[in-house]
Amino acid sequence: DILDLAKIESGRMEVQLVEFKLNEFLDDLFSLYHAPAQARQLTFTIKMSGKLPESIQADQQKIRQIVSNLLSNAVKFTKTGGIELKVSAKPDAENKVWLNFTVTDSGPGIAPDELSHIFEKFHQGKLGRQSESSSGLGLSICQEYAHLMQGRISVQSELGKGSTFQFEVPVGIAFDTSFYIRENIEKDSQPPANGSGYRILIADDVTGNREVLREMVETAGFDCRTAANGAEALEIFAAWQPHLILMDTRMPLMGGLEAIRRIRAADQGQPVKIISISATAYPEDRAAAQAAGADYFISKPLKYDELIFRISGALGLGFSPDFEFKSSSIHPAGSGSGIITAKLLAALPETWVHELREALLAADAAKIADLIKAVEPNNPEAANSLMKLAGQFDYEGMLEQLDKCAA
Repeated sequence: DILDLAKIESGRMEVQLVEFKLNEFLDDLFSLYHAPAQARQLTFTIKMSGKLPESIQADQQKIRQIVSNLLSNAVKFTKTGGIELKVSAKPDAENKVWLNFTVTDSGPGIAPDELSHIFEKFHQGKLGRQSESSSGLGLSICQEYAHLMQGRISVQSELGKGSTFQFEVPVGIAFDTSFYIRENIEKDSQPPANGSGYRILIADDVTGNREVLREMVETAGFDCRTAANGAEALEIFAAWQPHLILMDTRMPLMGGLEAIRRIRAADQGQPVKIISISATAYPEDRAAAQAAGADYFISKPLKYDELIFRISGALGLGFSPDFEFKSSSIHPAGSGSGIITAKLLAALPETWVHELREALLAADAAKIADLIKAVEPNNPEAANSLMKLAGQFDYEGMLEQLDKCAA
């Protein structure tokens, strides 16, 4: 933190623009903070409201550091209730938008005399001093980063009622028309886990893609059949009458767009919902899918939560807070489970285990990595298992293993 601050003050810190997908960025934040919030019996919600750009150009690392700092503080100091991250955007200049991140918690709030100094260097509020886990530089660096990116950060708080931090930053849009509407989507309110009774047809010419999609769909409880091209999809559609079709754009014999047009031309094809899937996401690809008759468009690579959310939204299933989604629900084959056994844990110092638990609850990725590296020379097997879980941001899984072994 001190080195970063020195770079900023000396004018040597620069804005590094990269292009990235906003939904994947938010998925990562959800994966990172869902487990520590749940471990403290807090709710953690991400709401995406209004029109959001799919791909943006901005300094991803600095934006992530600001939002992560705000979320980490909220989880650390909130004892009951929950934390909400609301994301919205409003157009600015051509091909530019102001991206707004608002973090609201139900914590103890900040006293008025502390509120005016909250962004000052080395300033710590009463709770920060009590926790002894802060340098007093986090919020100061957040403000410096926000100013460096031509953005702004502010706070409102009331003792006993919680705090709200708002971070706004101008970002570029990767494609001129790459807006998609996500009205009041809540990441903690997911589709029902049981989709039985709903039939879904998957059309993709790549066997591996079909199997991954089948696993995702069947994991959520939907009935599923697959087709290797548009012609097969038409045959299965006529005989099986699915409620929804996942249609790849490019396939041999008959492509996905032509298959969609033929389905829409049939009288019985009107009620079916169709999601067009493509490896490219340029405006012309979206326009072509819409013109053919697709209801939705998703670009590869697919994420489980985005796919199931789209399917459930298209089918009008509604959303149930009882369905718990984890971004890491679908793991690559052979990735390893990272199970920590009682034998492995017994070889680890009790103070070290306590420090790891605290780091997991605070979602302190740097501290977690340092702790794992510290035990690697003497206990490489435990370090390897922990590193697998940490690499997947499966902090909840790590806490569960620690609890099981402690019991």
